[in-house]
Amino acid sequence: SSSSSSSCLSSLGDPTSTYTSGEKFSHSFGSHDSVFSAHITFPTAATTGAVIFESGAGGYGGILALRVDSGVPFLRLRAGHGSDITKACVVDVYDPPLDGKEYPVVWEFRIFVDPTPMRCRLYIAGELKGEDYQYSPQRDIWSGGDGACFGCAFGVPDGEPDGAWTDNTGASVRNPLYYWNSKTLDNVCTKIYYSSSSSSSRSSSSSSSSSSSSSSHSS
Repeated sequence: SSSSSSSCLSSLGDPTSTYTSGEKFSHSFGSHDSVFSAHITFPTAATTGAVIFESGAGGYGGILALRVDSGVPFLRLRAGHGSDITKACVVDVYDPPLDGKEYPVVWEFRIFVDPTPMRCRLYIAGELKGEDYQYSPQRDIWSGGDGACFGCAFGVPDGEPDGAWTDNTGASVRNPLYYWNSKTLDNVCTKIYYSSSSSSSRSSSSSSSSSSSSSSHSS
């Protein structure tokens, strides 16, 4: 079991699968609501784009990656259409913790079921950092069937980075990557509380909303 626990994720039950970093794995989760969780050590500085997770590619794909555009680092969570970003679900977080420390990171992809929009959400250290909705995604899937990778990339949506997460100084991922199939965080919590296994658990009953630091990319 993980050295950290989350009462919110525990509410989802046991993970459907776990994956190891650096290895391409096949999947069929792009057509299902999906929740992922991993412990990520962020770099001390960001000079190049690097991937935490990717699935699919230029047709339809999902990715969580650090981008560096014109010297500005930011974290992007993207899902859906792989070549037309205006038809994708996109969260950009401009204050990633570039401090060389490890953080629990959780991301969620909810598929499009008309009239319910596609949704992507990103949590870092329990805080909702951003969410985005796509009402016209063209298809109901968030990823195609091309292989996936944790901490690396074998195919990415158009225009996204494809470097390994460790390409930036101090960055690493801790195995495994946890995956919950056909689950969302709806009605479970507004925050994801983590606590050390050696300390008492904290309640996830808070109903206060977290501020979003995301912006939708539409060009």
